Parts: sequence; structure tokens; C-alpha cells
Amino acid sequence: MSQGSPKAVREARAALRACWREAMNVEVAPLGGQGPGPELRARHEAALDALLAAGAVEAAAADQVRAAFDETLEHLQRQAALCYIAFPVEMMPRQDLLEQVRALDEMAGASALAPGAVARVRAALEQDIAWLASFQARQSPLPLWRGMAVGPAASQAALILSDILSARE
Repeated sequence: MSQGSPKAVREARAALRACWREAMNVEVAPLGGQGPGPELRARHEAALDALLAAGAVEAAAADQVRAAFDETLEHLQRQAALCYIAFPVEMMPRQDLLEQVRALDEMAGASALAPGAVARVRAALEQDIAWLASFQARQSPLPLWRGMAVGPAASQAALILSDILSARE
């Protein structure tokens, strides 16, 4: 797939990696404020454009990487605006998921919900309950993606992100 020079691809990937690392290490201005966000987005966009021009990434995968970066910056802005601190996953009560299953069963019995849709939602809730139980038990969590269809663009975007976020400089 890659048509550009290996050096150009390496440089574009390094620029992309630098943007992600900088995003994690800078003080992002709260929502509506100024800060490194616009400049950082522009550099990220330029690095993606260079990878596209080199033929090292498909346009659909680049769109997904771009969306992930934008969502990351927005999350960091919300965190700065709200002084948000994430609670550990194990603080999530499994009881909420069980209540959702009961509510789903009640709604399915009292309305004309499509049985196939109810079954898919119920299966997703059961999978979440099983994953959370294994996580809370300090076992290896079950893979959440089991049985999930992932298209080629999402797969390529995931590989790009895992490569740039795990590489050492």
C-alpha cells in the first residue's frame, strides 16, 4: 500500500506520534478557551495528510484516527473544565447492569419491541456483566470485541494508533 518513501512515512508517523504524546502532556484549555488545541490539531492533520499522500494510510482509516484525536482533545478539555477525575472501573456497580436487564425484560413484555433487538441488547448487557465480573475478580478480562465485526478502516486505524502510542522514541 505504501507508495511514498520510507523516510517520509517514518517522519509523518513520528509527527503523528508527537502530536498524541503532546496532547497527553500539555495543559489543554477548558472548553471554549484558547490553548494548544487548534495548533495541535493542525499539526496532527498535516501528519495525516503526509501519510495519505505517501499512500501509507487509507482515507477512511485517517478519518477514524482524526476522530479519535479530536475526541481525545475534547475529553481533555472537559476534564480541565470540570476538574474531572475518573473513578476506577471497579467502582462501577454491576447492579446497574442487572437493573438494565430487568428493565429491558419489562419493556419487552409491555411493548412491541422487536424480539431480535431485545436479544441483541440483552446479549450485550450479559457480555458487559461477564467482562466486569472477570475484571473485578482480577482475572484476565474477556475480550469485548468477541463476535464484533470490524471493518478494514477501523482495523487499520487501530493498528496506526497502537503503533504510534506504543512506539518508543
